[in-house]
Amino acid sequence: MPLSLEEYQVAQMYMVMKMQQQSTTNSFYHLQSKAPSWLTTFAPADALVMQEEAWNACPKCRSVLQSPYFSKLFMSIDTIHKADNGYSENVHGLSEDQLAVRQVEVIDIASSATDYWSYIVGQC
Repeated sequence: MPLSLEEYQVAQMYMVMKMQQQSTTNSFYHLQSKAPSWLTTFAPADALVMQEEAWNACPKCRSVLQSPYFSKLFMSIDTIHKADNGYSENVHGLSEDQLAVRQVEVIDIASSATDYWSYIVGQC
């Protein structure tokens, strides 16, 4: 993109200014209306709720999605913003085993050549 890291950080802070009044956010997603009808007939309503906690401390951000009903089910997403076009070798400090199974996909959001909105999860 035609922005430096500093310009991006200023733009990001401007766009999320109302959310930045606190350094964390806590959201609940009620998925019952999005779930198939066969699932909603036998799944308890609590099982179709996801909680998201997010911490935004640019250049590092973390989002944790978890299900209050399934206490061991969670997903953690760590993001680091760096001024290097995304080609740093190990910004997250992964072990050798983790680096061996890691997959990196470069996404150029400024290019209209690829339609990223049509991606199917797991088939990118």
